[in-house]
Amino acid sequence: MRLRSAPFVVAVVSLLVLCAVHESRAFVPSSNVVSTPGRQLLFNSPMRIAQRTKRFTFSVEKEEPQGVGAATFSLIKAIVGSGALAMPAGLAASTDAPKAVIPASLFVMFMGCLSAYTFYILGRMCDQDNAESLTDLWKKYIGKGSGLVTMSILFFTLGAALTYSICLGDTFSSLAQTVGLTGWMTWRQTSILAVTITALWPLCNLKNLAALAPFSIVGVVGTLVTCLFMIIRCVQPSGPYRLPSGTFLSTLAPTMLPEFGTRGMGNLLSPSALVLASMCNCAFMSHYSAADFLQVLGHNSGSSRLSKYKKLVLFGFSSVFAINAVTLIFGFLTFGGNSSGIVLNNYSTLDFGATLSRLFIALSVIGGFPFLINASRQTFFELQNDNSGKKISKESKRKVTRGLVSLITGLSLALEDAGVVVSFNGAVMGSAIIFIFPALLFLKSTKEKLASGALELTKKVKLERNMCRFLVGFGAMGSVVGGAITIMSKYFPHLLR
Repeated sequence: MRLRSAPFVVAVVSLLVLCAVHESRAFVPSSNVVSTPGRQLLFNSPMRIAQRTKRFTFSVEKEEPQGVGAATFSLIKAIVGSGALAMPAGLAASTDAPKAVIPASLFVMFMGCLSAYTFYILGRMCDQDNAESLTDLWKKYIGKGSGLVTMSILFFTLGAALTYSICLGDTFSSLAQTVGLTGWMTWRQTSILAVTITALWPLCNLKNLAALAPFSIVGVVGTLVTCLFMIIRCVQPSGPYRLPSGTFLSTLAPTMLPEFGTRGMGNLLSPSALVLASMCNCAFMSHYSAADFLQVLGHNSGSSRLSKYKKLVLFGFSSVFAINAVTLIFGFLTFGGNSSGIVLNNYSTLDFGATLSRLFIALSVIGGFPFLINASRQTFFELQNDNSGKKISKESKRKVTRGLVSLITGLSLALEDAGVVVSFNGAVMGSAIIFIFPALLFLKSTKEKLASGALELTKKVKLERNMCRFLVGFGAMGSVVGGAITIMSKYFPHLLR
């Protein structure tokens, strides 16, 4: 971690000025800040938490159900983010052997299948019990400790917002170098402050977040463009990043140059391999919005809606796996052991394809950031207020928004590796939300239904219950060990050798 004193002084002063300038502007969310399921799912999954927060009164009208195709598009956009761009770094934490992409891709598929299964059982339980959220299910079957679920979602969305902020700093720093700027104008801290003050802060205070709908399309297009760019750069003969004489190699820092052959395949079995597992949790995360995706497929429970939901899970998670596999394989085969936490950082600032990809990703991240802050704010208030129907003042919303944006900005100025944030957030919070919570809920719900006679103990039920027992242990291990390995791999790598 490197800190520069000058940017931090500028940061404090700038944020104070920012807050003072906007102090007189009332933060007034319109009645449809939390809009209908179909429309809001189109943006980004974290924002959906707000709609299912029953502590506050918002006007939410039901729309006509979406088709499986439209819902699948929404699910892909909700899941895919900076986590996909961190996948090569997850593999690079343990090895730089090109052949490692084969077992790594199979492992990512395995993690994707587990994530898809828990996403499905959450939707199935919500359909059977008419629950509207993960928290609702927890209150019904577990009772106490629902605040733990809300807190996990809060920390996960804050971690995602932090990743976005770091990604924007790196992206605009590279773009500044592309247009010929030098010195402090290319510092990532300068970029973070500039984009926060001019774009993120105003967008976080929009009265209606529906105005950000176009960013959803930009995000999907940007993801496809980036994947295509990475494939072309990897496979083209005499590519500009091929050792030893690629045309762009001279423009890269030593730590960004391709590196292969110094660590063998055997390192895939080292503890550092858990870094990739932790990143997978972020790369397949949308479980707190499972109930919302179920709702957009139909308002009434039944076999028809659940059948559509199965197709949504199959098509959505298969597509997300394909995107993650592309970034993992072609990003790693291009840069190997030196793959950056956000792999686009490896590409030259003189590379037009990389510049185009950075622009798309930057616009997508800017459009998604306000929803993460909105979701974090709502879950924060849910933790603070446990009285149903209690209204939150405009002043309180404004203060919390200011505090969250300032917190994220301050942390992103200090933390430079988005990959570490993705991995740690995925290990600790992701393991709980993807594996532990859904599995515990399934075990508890089936236990009650078996005891009451509402469910028969068939081979399928036994298999699923054993599977969920495994997932609880798997998630607990991933949370504790994965989080520790992520920190050690970044700051104390000698301990893993």
